[in-house]
Amino acid sequence: MRFAVISDVHSNLRALKSVFDDIEKRGIQTVYCTGDLVGYLTDPNGVINFLREKQCQIIRGNHDEKYIDLSRYQEEEISEILLNKGGSFLYTNQQLTDDNRQFLKELPERIIVDDILFIHGSPYSSSEYMYAGDEIIKKVSVETEYKYIFYGHTHIPNYEIVKGVSFINPGSVGKPKHGNSKASYVEFVKTDALEVLFHQVNYDLLPLLDEIDKEALISNKLMDDLRQNDIF
Repeated sequence: MRFAVISDVHSNLRALKSVFDDIEKRGIQTVYCTGDLVGYLTDPNGVINFLREKQCQIIRGNHDEKYIDLSRYQEEEISEILLNKGGSFLYTNQQLTDDNRQFLKELPERIIVDDILFIHGSPYSSSEYMYAGDEIIKKVSVETEYKYIFYGHTHIPNYEIVKGVSFINPGSVGKPKHGNSKASYVEFVKTDALEVLFHQVNYDLLPLLDEIDKEALISNKLMDDLRQNDIF
């Protein structure tokens, strides 16, 4: 068994394409995504269309859930509150096509493959964080029936084994928080031995920074978030 896991793409199509280039160069044929396709950045429809084309196995993240029961706001409905909500909430909502919104709505909250569970936040909530060493991880390790749990939401790569349960977070493709601007994903190989291999991928960030700077509905704070500690 061999596959890649990605998470937290957040409308960053440039990073996503670079990650898939790397995945395909390694000969990995199956890819799972633990959610948050959209939110924050500039190309929500491009990300969804790309992952649909690649037939990626996807679950719905908490950011994806924000938009599934909404529709585009009419101009008279757009208030100052909406303009300032969540960095790019209005931008994403106005960009999403009806078809892609429906696609997000139909995504499952979890995927189960044998003794492997794929979720976004925690088994209890897509919005609950599981940081390394947290009590929630200890709680899940006692209560779960699965041996491997892949999750996202924190944007920080993590691999720890607690009471025989492997917790694996691939980090973020689109909005990483691991200290540099590279997109992150994980490769999982389970044969006679187990391999959990984290990969970080460079992509051309400068055009994305320029798009953010020019788009009034996307917060410029996201430019610093994307740069991390890298200098451009």
